[in-house]
Amino acid sequence: MRAAKLASRDHFILNPLFQDCLDLVQGHPPEGYNYSQECGLVFNSVVRLAIDESRVGDRSVFRVNASNVPVIVRKDVADALRASGLSGMKIRDLVDFTD
Repeated sequence: MRAAKLASRDHFILNPLFQDCLDLVQGHPPEGYNYSQECGLVFNSVVRLAIDESRVGDRSVFRVNASNVPVIVRKDVADALRASGLSGMKIRDLVDFTD
């Protein structure tokens, strides 16, 4: 058996956990969604993303449960990533939506 080789000393894997925090009251209901006992809410797209911050807790990095929405990070994490000069990622600000 061959010994495991370290892929990189300079890189790490970030695989954020899913968090059930989508606010279906403040946001528009997702298109193409359904609910199952096994998986909970499952949807294909969201017209307007609204997050219930009380359900996020102290998490700084997460994915919205049951979606392919990009990774969400707190503002302080986004600011630190921007300031670090790292490449290979796109960080966009979330916009507050009002009716």
